Amino acid sequence: MTLSAPTPTSIRDELTQMVIRDLLGPAGGVEEELNQYEDHAYQRYLVGMLAPKDKEVAGGELDELATGDGDEGEEGNTDAGVPAGSTYFPSSMGLSFVVASETADILVAAEWGQYQRIKSDNQQNKDGNPANVWKRKPVVAPELPLVLKEGNIAPQALHPDHPLVLLQGRIRSTADGWVVTLFMINQQEERKGRNEPKDEVWVFQPKLKVYAADNRPIFVQRKNAKLDLSKMDPLTREESETLDMLYRHQREFAVGHGISVHATLPEPLAERASQVETEWVPCFEVPQQTPRSAADDENLAGLSMDMKALADLPKEGLIASLRHIETAYRVWIKAEANKLTLPSEKLDGHEETARRAVERCTRALQRIKAGIDLIENDTLAEEAFRFANRAMWQQRIHTTFSRKVRKKEIKLEDGTSSLDVAKNRSWRLFQLAFVLLNLPSLTDLHHPDRSHETDAVADLLWFATGGGKTEAYLGLTAYTLALRRLQGEIEGRRGDHGVAVLMRYTLRLLTLQQFQRAAALMCACESIRQADIGKWGETPFRLGLWVGNKTTPNTLAAAANSLRQRNVGGRPSASGTPQQITSCPWCGCEIKEKHLRVYEAPSDIGRCVTYCGDDLGRCEFSEAKAPKEGLPVMVVDEEIYRRPPSLLIATVDKFAQMPWKGETQMLFGKVTEVCDRHGFLSPEIDDGQSHPSRNGLPSVKNRPHGALRPPDLIIQDELHLISGPLGSMVGLYESAVDELCSWQVDGKKVRPKVVASTATIRRAPDQVQKLFVKISSRKVLRAGLFWG
Repeated sequence: MTLSAPTPTSIRDELTQMVIRDLLGPAGGVEEELNQYEDHAYQRYLVGMLAPKDKEVAGGELDELATGDGDEGEEGNTDAGVPAGSTYFPSSMGLSFVVASETADILVAAEWGQYQRIKSDNQQNKDGNPANVWKRKPVVAPELPLVLKEGNIAPQALHPDHPLVLLQGRIRSTADGWVVTLFMINQQEERKGRNEPKDEVWVFQPKLKVYAADNRPIFVQRKNAKLDLSKMDPLTREESETLDMLYRHQREFAVGHGISVHATLPEPLAERASQVETEWVPCFEVPQQTPRSAADDENLAGLSMDMKALADLPKEGLIASLRHIETAYRVWIKAEANKLTLPSEKLDGHEETARRAVERCTRALQRIKAGIDLIENDTLAEEAFRFANRAMWQQRIHTTFSRKVRKKEIKLEDGTSSLDVAKNRSWRLFQLAFVLLNLPSLTDLHHPDRSHETDAVADLLWFATGGGKTEAYLGLTAYTLALRRLQGEIEGRRGDHGVAVLMRYTLRLLTLQQFQRAAALMCACESIRQADIGKWGETPFRLGLWVGNKTTPNTLAAAANSLRQRNVGGRPSASGTPQQITSCPWCGCEIKEKHLRVYEAPSDIGRCVTYCGDDLGRCEFSEAKAPKEGLPVMVVDEEIYRRPPSLLIATVDKFAQMPWKGETQMLFGKVTEVCDRHGFLSPEIDDGQSHPSRNGLPSVKNRPHGALRPPDLIIQDELHLISGPLGSMVGLYESAVDELCSWQVDGKKVRPKVVASTATIRRAPDQVQKLFVKISSRKVLRAGLFWG
């Protein structure tokens, strides 16, 4: 007998069912016995339980927001919340649906589980006797017919053996059909005696099913009552209208009350459903999103997505290739606009919303065209664009290479040649389009999208998880790094010093993950710089990680102490560790504590250096090839202030220390002196005026130095997480960040370009405006998702 390998779909479905059984039950089958050590059956599962009536949950039993010690005042202490009041556990669930008006009656079926305390022969206690366990008894209620007539449905028992598990509801006659609402209610009394088995009056895994006697399709689509949109906020109203238009083809046959619902269709896209039922753990298969290609649109046939090709193509070929994006997008917009005249598109009542969507797409098209025009007419922009593609190309290849080395799929000696193929170094269409539409505002310091008092634009990249948002804004990052260096000195501020890009996250785990991804890009940028120092300058490209001291050390002394404790087998330091990368992002070699060095000031360079783990010196970021520099990463606050990195990754809460820690101003270019050994200084740093020669380093004296160029690009990832109290805090500091990043060029104020990303968000314009608009009424818009 030949066994066939399971398909990815079957594995996914099996995993889904395992998760549902674990959350909802019954995990051990319809007549399962819970583990004898389970004190209560309702503590085993997380969802799908109806409590006895008036079951009160004390406030102290509710989940509370985790509290802990602050990072020595860095992010502030967590305030104690208001004590939670008591509440009641749900004892009912239900659904509403619409039945075709010609239908006379419907059938209702119900089922659930009841757990009883028994002595089990399958489990034994410590004495070897049968253990007391919770055993599930399945309850399947007989079909209950309901005649459709106007009025309330009086409470009635669903099963004769369980007279207090009731069905009740209401039926209304409307122009659309019979509107029916049904509820399953657990009316059993809570048992309060000490020895009474309380769980026996709980209802587990309840389900209601509704259908016709002959299973014919009788359920029609629910038509939501039109909201009075005139009373809504304009931003919210437009979003509601847009969503209503976009999902006009979606069918909704039922709505749940305290639960989700599922409708069974006789065939896909049927106008009626044959059954509706409640669902505690809803499942939906989301269609895979694939980037458009020449196979979808012939106008894309001449477009090259290959990063290597875009970096090396002759000028004429590069522009001709990019123009295909403009042409294809224009044709697509025209086709979408023509849908207004097609009855099959069902756009009646959505005309204004559709025209507004076309106008926004047209605006995006104009911005893409402006980006291509800029590359065609501006030599510096062209060179920076080529640099970005070259850096992203090397980043993609070496990320794949290092992953395969870590998994021992290939050897370091094999090199990257076998992986350096087009499919491993190509953009997705929306990524390249997003990069192009942002180039003008990144290049022109006085572009209205960036610096205008009333019309500045914060571009929100809204795309599904795993779709490639990070690659898109990393491309913008590489462009910004290159352009600053090509532009040279502006208003006395050089482009090779200071933080160029500020990338912010809300969760430290996300910050650390993206730090590792961005490290590969910085390695690529640094490799390009070292190959042509005359063009890209003497100052290395570096990446900084600026988070709380529970994660990374604040000082070089703390970093050195952390490494010493680890080397002697002591307890890990409470102030974080400088080892934030466990493998080289360039070659994949493992990085251990021995590959980190702390060169403490004032006797040395004042750096905490992370070397590649290649002890044979084959990697260009190993100690043999990059002494006292290593990988272009910095994780200690002290050296980040003194040598502001080109790209700084931080958590939003870290900015709360700006009023209390003067050194943070250096991240925004506010410096007064420079030490050739230890970097820049501000009045808050006491470093002495000179240092004698030591450790092979010459003697140095501090020199006066003007302000550095502030960040040109701010990237806010996972924008939807900045809400509630965190959103209020970030919004307050945003005005300060905007002001610190602003500077004067030719007598005009220059602000940073703001880009955000998210996979899921509602009321995005409202959130963006509240977060980024200054008190001076800086208007902020967003670029919508376009071109599927």
